[in-house]
Amino acid sequence: MQALPRTRSKRSDWISCLQERPTIIEIARKARGWTQREMALAAGTSQPTLSAYERREKSPSLAVTERLIGKAGYSLRLDVRVDFTHMTDAGTEPFWLPNRLWRVESRLCFSRVRFPDTVAVRETGEWVMRYWDLGNRDERWGVYGYLLTKGLPLWIYRWVDGALLVDLWSELDLPDPVRDAWQPLIDAARNGPTEDPIEVSFDDIQKSRREELRERIAARRAEAARRIAERDSAAEPISGIREAPIEMDHWSHERGTGVHHLRGGRDPRHVSAVPDEADQRRTSRVPQGRQAPPHPGLGNPGVP
Repeated sequence: MQALPRTRSKRSDWISCLQERPTIIEIARKARGWTQREMALAAGTSQPTLSAYERREKSPSLAVTERLIGKAGYSLRLDVRVDFTHMTDAGTEPFWLPNRLWRVESRLCFSRVRFPDTVAVRETGEWVMRYWDLGNRDERWGVYGYLLTKGLPLWIYRWVDGALLVDLWSELDLPDPVRDAWQPLIDAARNGPTEDPIEVSFDDIQKSRREELRERIAARRAEAARRIAERDSAAEPISGIREAPIEMDHWSHERGTGVHHLRGGRDPRHVSAVPDEADQRRTSRVPQGRQAPPHPGLGNPGVP
């Protein structure tokens, strides 16, 4: 009997969807409080295209991404990636552990979220849902404890602020495996560097000066390139110049000097020594039986 292919349940699809990290376009849109249609209208695109970007069905270019999040009032910046590991062999219920702490935007950090009331569940045995105010320290304590033990990566990344977690860490009621797994992250955040305001200000001034110098150099190079391009485009090409051919229509020599002249002033050393018609007629007048006198300078080294 052939086995049927294994299909994923709707619950597993829902959980995998929640575990996937949202795109920066979606984060910027929701932080602004826009719908997809409102953001698409502001950025000059369509709602289906924006939806495909957020579902990762299409990959927008860097310029498109900057334009979309720029319309929402944000800008791109370089940050360390946060990766979550599913801890299943820690001796307790599985939980998610990040590789570092991060900061949450203030409007999300102090928002109101709807989660189960674990105290009421233990007392009544019924599933009780309520809204929790993250701006209230006592209620934030309960939400953080629930998220660190039972929350999904998307929930933890969206509402757990690293600085506020460090501040509440000693008060949280967590299982020992969860606390032991998160403790190195808390220690790394607490052991910050020792900084001097004067040195920080000096370094910032030097950095600003270096950036200004780079911008000035880049501007000068661009201006020089523009001027060279304008000069090259304005210069007319030189054409129609042809070198006149050497005319081999006259050959003469000064008797007794061995100097040969070529009409046009060319150097006769680059022309073969071929006598003209006058030299041939003069040689033909020699009577029979007598040898014609040697031609001065033409292959007769004995004649001066």
